[in-house]
Amino acid sequence: MTAVKYCFSGSFIRRCLFQTPFFILLLIQYCTLQAFAHRALRNNYSFPFVTVFMSTGSDYIIDETNMTWSDSKTNCERHNSTLAKILDRKTNSKIQKLLPQGSEVWLGLKKPILWSATGETSKTTFNNWKADEPNSTHGNENCVQMGAGGLWSDKNCELLKTSVCYTGKKRF
Repeated sequence: MTAVKYCFSGSFIRRCLFQTPFFILLLIQYCTLQAFAHRALRNNYSFPFVTVFMSTGSDYIIDETNMTWSDSKTNCERHNSTLAKILDRKTNSKIQKLLPQGSEVWLGLKKPILWSATGETSKTTFNNWKADEPNSTHGNENCVQMGAGGLWSDKNCELLKTSVCYTGKKRF
């Protein structure tokens, strides 16, 4: 109880720094989180984006905010990244391992005429389509999502889903 009195009586540095290191650690963590949260809100980041971004240890970011494909693409660009383009099995597996169980995420593939990586006109060579996909069931499924097992399916671009952004550099 005396340590608490000293901590709040103006003798913080002299007495609390050495007598209550756990308290100091908690205070530092709290202040850091408050500053980070304030900055995240000011910059219009969503907390799921920031939280997962900090824990992936990868050059991919999972944004758990539900958005249309177009909004997901814009959101990735706003964070200096691109909607993930999967060009090989290794990348597909890497992203699959980052996904929360049962989630479906937008990928950077869209069908104008041929399935291609966003912003590119050449057809993609690697694919990991689910059985009977792409099927464009209602004639308007022009965007690609990754679901269970890392398998792809075509979906209506206006559906709200989470997304995967590629930053181009490994984080943490």
